[in-house]
Amino acid sequence: QRVAKGEPVQYVLGQWDFRKLTLKVDRRALIPRPETELLVDLVLKSRQARETPKPLVVDVGTGTGCIVLSLAKEMRDGLFVGLDISAEALALARENAALTGLEGRVLFAESDGCGELDPASVDVLVSNPPYIPSKVVDGLEPHIRDHEPRLALDGGPDGLDVYRSLLMDAVVVLKPGSGVFLEIGDEQGHALREMLEEY
Repeated sequence: QRVAKGEPVQYVLGQWDFRKLTLKVDRRALIPRPETELLVDLVLKSRQARETPKPLVVDVGTGTGCIVLSLAKEMRDGLFVGLDISAEALALARENAALTGLEGRVLFAESDGCGELDPASVDVLVSNPPYIPSKVVDGLEPHIRDHEPRLALDGGPDGLDVYRSLLMDAVVVLKPGSGVFLEIGDEQGHALREMLEEY
């Protein structure tokens, strides 16, 4: 009945698989999606993840914790941090860390961006931020628009607001030779390339 009324099946079930993990999911955070599994793949294949001894890996906008928890599970060594502006999402991420037996490997903290980290300390910065333009959010399918948190969807007028502030932080916190891994919207490649080159 709940699914028939438009609620996402993932929320009805209360859990969903992401890579090698089964995670708790509810309205506090965006439902983990298969495309984001590919983002994790890119990080795992990167020089920064494979060749850096004990890399500092920071996931901005961690939500359920799916990205940083998967990296903590699948990387041999590292320091793993999940940041989010939402206290509710962080509570869910911490529950997932406990559920997956990874609570000792990942630190979660409330933060708007990553600018509070030490300068030149981060080896891998990864993020699946909100990137849907504000005017598009209201036109999304009801099972997304009416159930998933708008905070995790709405990227501002052009969908790029979070990337701008995130890259301003990144300039300060990244080590030379570190890696930035971002999930983006289908039409945002050109704009993000220009932004990355500018920063």
